[in-house]
Amino acid sequence: MNTTQKDVDKLLIDQQKPIPWDTVLKKIQQKSGDLAFQTWFSRLTLHAVVGKIVTIAAPNTFILNFVEKNHAIILKNALYEATGQNFETTFIVTDNAEDQKIIQTIAHEIKTVRCAPPKSAPQLNQRYSFENFVIGSNNQFAYTSSLAVAEAPGRKNFNPLIIYGNTGLGKTHLLQAIGNFALSEETAERVLYAPAIKFVEDFMKAIVHKTKSPVEFHRRYRDIDILLIDDIQFLAGKPETQNQFYQVFEELTARKKQIIISSDRHPDEIKEMNVRLLNRFSGGLLVDIQPPNFETKIAILKKKAEQDGLSLPPDVLETIATCPTENVRELDGLLIKIMAYSNFTGHEISVDLIRQVLGETVTSMRNPVTTSDILTTVALEFGISRNKLCALSRAREVAIPRHVCMYFCKKFTNGSLATIGVTFNRNHATVLHAIRKCNELLASDALFKEKVERIEKMLASR
Repeated sequence: MNTTQKDVDKLLIDQQKPIPWDTVLKKIQQKSGDLAFQTWFSRLTLHAVVGKIVTIAAPNTFILNFVEKNHAIILKNALYEATGQNFETTFIVTDNAEDQKIIQTIAHEIKTVRCAPPKSAPQLNQRYSFENFVIGSNNQFAYTSSLAVAEAPGRKNFNPLIIYGNTGLGKTHLLQAIGNFALSEETAERVLYAPAIKFVEDFMKAIVHKTKSPVEFHRRYRDIDILLIDDIQFLAGKPETQNQFYQVFEELTARKKQIIISSDRHPDEIKEMNVRLLNRFSGGLLVDIQPPNFETKIAILKKKAEQDGLSLPPDVLETIATCPTENVRELDGLLIKIMAYSNFTGHEISVDLIRQVLGETVTSMRNPVTTSDILTTVALEFGISRNKLCALSRAREVAIPRHVCMYFCKKFTNGSLATIGVTFNRNHATVLHAIRKCNELLASDALFKEKVERIEKMLASR
């Protein structure tokens, strides 16, 4: 009797000890965190085990590709911890007969919906997608949160989703990526993207034209599944517009429609913003985007160069990445300037060319001020130990220097209020209070101002 490969595989499967998949999933959740687990791992299933090869089934190709590319090592480590054995992993997309029946059943309905005229005209740029968003430690949580919302709009704990950070870091990219994904994957039918200034303009039109415009305004901002509002800080100081937005917000959330908002700062830092709106914002998920670190800058430059058909050597990428840029837009501007000069002169892009084009930008680089630098300098100036600055004591002789540390952390580092708070075992509201207190003392206390200016000079002259 001939033994086939199928027989061998069956024998290996029969002899294989069962893998405790629930234990593996728990290990993964401990390593990745709840949000990443729910987004990427919770729907993975154990398909087969042949020898030392584990086949894992994913519900769709998007999750399959992302897990295989970015999280395979987490899976392998979890398998080892759960079984004490090293396994290789392979992935397949679930081929479930019941799924196929469902697909066949609703195919006609989907075709009918697609033939119908669109119910909204989202102002989305197709270039903004999750696939071409460069992920780094500075934006991974914002990216994962955005994808989770795009896959399941209206989820209670993620509504609203608020993405905040300085200009040029990718907030608009993520907002539009959510809209594009939701429409292409049909997780939502009606999506509207609008900068906050556009919302203001539309509301003003509705006030001026009191016949047809109010009806159109109401339909435009309420008869939708996902509302994407960019740069919400532009509503500050406009109470009537804020009241109108509050009404839109309340109606959409009551109907379990998804709202995603971007801001150039934490909502609590936006002056002249309706308290009711701020309370609603705090009830959702707030995520921040920080400036890219060195490695992320290189990844961004490499991807942008590839999009333009260029393959830049590592030394060129590293030289550009070390330039003192605060955001992705500035980094993109440097690359465009270098590429333009290369095209105009016919010179190949090299480190020498970069130095020639950027000049002072390359030579004026200095080491950034770190939180550790601030702690050391402030402790020295106030005559206390560094450890006391991060302790829980509220004594005035410690509280004021701690306020100064938080003030300079906000000024010199890229940390968000929440990130700064972690260093000092405080929350973001305490950090915000400390910064405001420092500004008040700078305006009213000459001795305090002199001391702070002396600390700043020491930090700047490092």
